[in-house]
Amino acid sequence: MSDSPRIVSVVEGEGEQAAVPRLIQSIGAQLDPPLHPDAWTTVLTRRDAFPRLGYERVRALREAEDAAGPRGTILVLLDSDGEPPCRHALHGASPCLLGDDLQAEIERLVENIPVSVVFAHRMYEAWLLAACESLAEYPLYRPEMPASVDPEGEEDPKAVLSQWMRPGEKFKPTRDQVRLTARMDIQVARQRSPSFDRCYQEIERLIRVVCQT
Repeated sequence: MSDSPRIVSVVEGEGEQAAVPRLIQSIGAQLDPPLHPDAWTTVLTRRDAFPRLGYERVRALREAEDAAGPRGTILVLLDSDGEPPCRHALHGASPCLLGDDLQAEIERLVENIPVSVVFAHRMYEAWLLAACESLAEYPLYRPEMPASVDPEGEEDPKAVLSQWMRPGEKFKPTRDQVRLTARMDIQVARQRSPSFDRCYQEIERLIRVVCQT
């Protein structure tokens, strides 16, 4: 394990396992002066388990704490900010924690090192839509990709990303998410997406914590 202070990300998809560390690096590079934390360690959880099962939250967060070490920090990044209370019939015995309730529980479980909890509105791909013009040079996209006026209003951002691809192509998170993250215009995304702007601010906070330790 590296001795450098690190940001460990808890994410819910294999696409985010590569994309979120790349996003952290991109944000760090834009700071003045640029800062480059060790951000490549991730812990994978599941969207249908982390909000619902206490033992899964404990497992994922303890693994993240061990990886971060006493000088590190944790970023928990999940989809669906502002969801209504969960009423899924199969979850009756283990009610889902969402929004502020989930954030409070995460902060209770992680007391020894800084932790930030970020919720992407609907899904991570909405943040890519917020900077879609900057993605137009991605080889799989048609050059006439339009601007998305309200990226957080799209019900299925993945479908929109697929719609603009060249004939025969379809958006694949494990292939495309990290590559599009590397191309996205972060400042434009901040202007169009309130949830991404909050993500940016929380990541900047963690970067400054670990790089000034």
